[in-house]
Amino acid sequence: MLATRVLVVRFFPHLNPESIEIFIGMVMLLGIAISHDLRHRDEQDMDMSGISVFEERTSRIIKNLPYIAIVGALIAAVACMKIFAGSEVSIFTLEKAYAAGITPEASQTLVHQAALAEFMRGLGFVPLIATTALATGVYAVAGFTFVYAVGYLAPNPWIAALLGAMVISAEVLLLRSIGKWLGRYPSVRNASDNIRNAMNMLMEMALLVGSIFAAIKMAGYTGFSIATALYFLNESLGRPIQRMAAPVVAVMIAGIVLNILYWCGLFIPA
Repeated sequence: MLATRVLVVRFFPHLNPESIEIFIGMVMLLGIAISHDLRHRDEQDMDMSGISVFEERTSRIIKNLPYIAIVGALIAAVACMKIFAGSEVSIFTLEKAYAAGITPEASQTLVHQAALAEFMRGLGFVPLIATTALATGVYAVAGFTFVYAVGYLAPNPWIAALLGAMVISAEVLLLRSIGKWLGRYPSVRNASDNIRNAMNMLMEMALLVGSIFAAIKMAGYTGFSIATALYFLNESLGRPIQRMAAPVVAVMIAGIVLNILYWCGLFIPA
């Protein structure tokens, strides 16, 4: 993954390195999972129970295809109208593309880069989004997120809406085939579960670190002490506030406590 980023930054500076990393990482993960299943099963071994469950969930999603198509059309249309951006891999590029004073040629080049980054990100997250839909019977609002790239590249909102509806409908209709394929490779499903858990853990750690830095910014190590004490108090009480929200709540309470101490004359900010 590090080598991929270095090569992209060095030889392909016009590409988004984060989207390429996501794509390469998912390809590597799929390759490892599939090779593991191929080594540890017989030729005729297949998880038929998983396939039947996927068929049931897929049928539920397909029944709501008209509503999903409408949502896909709306997302593509607002993306084309420069009102809505897709994900973190494209929003900063689009910010530069839509900035005032930039030439139309440069803006179009940046939009193409954002669309390519969004497309690569969508390819990378296909296994995760597909397994989530097949396991829950609920399809993601933006599907595999290819509707974002369609919206960026479409010449006007009407064509964007039509193409967005077609793209997300094709994704839904392909779910049954994807489910049958995943039934043959249970390690891919397990890998997707681990990715979801890792993403949640990453968000928890990011919020924790960001909240601690915010507390330090407010009142140095006094703010740090109050925020960490509140965080660990929540842990010791059995997490009445879920772990993802606990750091944010702790730093907010720390701010209130610091203001009360300042009002009482017990704390003087540096």
